[in-house]
Amino acid sequence: MSKYSKSRDQRELLLIPIMGLFLTIVPLLLLSVSFVHVGSINISLPTLGVVSREQKAVMKDDIITVKLQEDHTLTLVQNDLVLKNTKLEASAIYDYLKLSIPNNIKTSTIVFIDIADQIPYADMIQIIDALRDRGFYKISVYK
Repeated sequence: MSKYSKSRDQRELLLIPIMGLFLTIVPLLLLSVSFVHVGSINISLPTLGVVSREQKAVMKDDIITVKLQEDHTLTLVQNDLVLKNTKLEASAIYDYLKLSIPNNIKTSTIVFIDIADQIPYADMIQIIDALRDRGFYKISVYK
């Protein structure tokens, strides 16, 4: 005879009470869970209005363009008036630009940087660093 006899009472697990428990707990858990959270963001949209001549004059005064051409000629332009136009070595861009911006220009001025395609990325970073060190933080690069 084998070690385990067939006559041994084999008990089965009763699943009916466990299933009843799940049938009551699962719907309660699903009802307490928030699947969608609705929120709102408070924003103020700009209004459409007419710009006066005084505002246009103020806006025009607050823009400087720094141009760096392929031959490393650095040009500072404000209100279509060339402030500086100098040919520089790549290593001198930072020092020259930091010293050549006039002190009467407000640091809230918007500065556009126009760089030729052949200029290395490091030279553009020198221009940005010099402008930031002078206090200009509204800087935009375009081609």
